[in-house]
Amino acid sequence: MHTRNHGGIDTNFATDLDANFTWTPPLASQSHADNMLEGPESLTEDEVTAAFDEIEQCIAESPR
Repeated sequence: MHTRNHGGIDTNFATDLDANFTWTPPLASQSHADNMLEGPESLTEDEVTAAFDEIEQCIAESPR
């Protein structure tokens, strides 16, 4: 069903919906945010090592 006289998509409305209603999971990679189709396999070994180093640093700094 078409609700407008001319065909096509309202790109401004679609962009607004994408920006305001797209949920990003808390563990999503932020390093490749430009390509939304890439998954965890796009992470490099250096990025994984840096993430584990950050976790170890947080554990070492936390009070026990």
